[in-house]
Amino acid sequence: MQNNTYFEPMGIGEILDAGIELFKKNFKKLYLITLLGYLPFAAIIIIAAVAAAAVGADESGFMVIFGLIVLILFIPAVIGIIAMKGALIKACDDSLFGREIAVKESLRFGLKRFFPYFVAALLSWLAIAFGYLLLIVPGILFQTWFFLISPVTFLEGTGYVSALGRSRELVRGYFWRTFGFVVVMGLLGFAMIGAISQVISMIPVVGQIAGIFIQIAVMPLQAVVTTLYYYNQKAIMEGHDLKLRADYLYSGPEEKGDVPVV
Repeated sequence: MQNNTYFEPMGIGEILDAGIELFKKNFKKLYLITLLGYLPFAAIIIIAAVAAAAVGADESGFMVIFGLIVLILFIPAVIGIIAMKGALIKACDDSLFGREIAVKESLRFGLKRFFPYFVAALLSWLAIAFGYLLLIVPGILFQTWFFLISPVTFLEGTGYVSALGRSRELVRGYFWRTFGFVVVMGLLGFAMIGAISQVISMIPVVGQIAGIFIQIAVMPLQAVVTTLYYYNQKAIMEGHDLKLRADYLYSGPEEKGDVPVV
């Protein structure tokens, strides 16, 4: 029987511990999902690094080459990153509910929800950017409210506008707790990705390429803990129904009755 304590209210430290545990447990498949989804964007960085080393970053030839690369790969890069986000969230969801993670199926799932997530993410980004331009406080407010649009859009199948409202609903009454979690996530990402990448990227070309693969290795952790935080908020606000679903899925065949409706 699997562990269903993920569906009980947890503290921030417990969520991070559980996220690291799931990350390590499913590292190979999570890494492969991230690598495949991030590949077009990584190609832009790698080709740009090679071109800059070959012709010089200040040369007009470099700007022409880099512009063509971005023009060709930009749309595939956006599609790949969004498909990767959805795939990582689905992979975490599968692991939480004791299902086998299928890389191809996870990426296909992410692609299916491309448009709703793209629009929801764009709307939230515009709101956050506008909030920060006006004053810092509205920007923080919007960033915290819309923190959960990724798991909401992908796992609940909501529309892009309703995803914003649903995310706000899930953090209602827990604003400062969610804001603290966002800050911890940012610091964790900087410590694990930023610092290491900055040091390695000092090595021309090779360092930049190595930095990409380090980022790919760490990026899934953020998706995992975000999904866990989403389920934690559901456990707090909709705990009874969620716990029934988890108990059913984790019970043995002899223990199962009717499937609970959530």
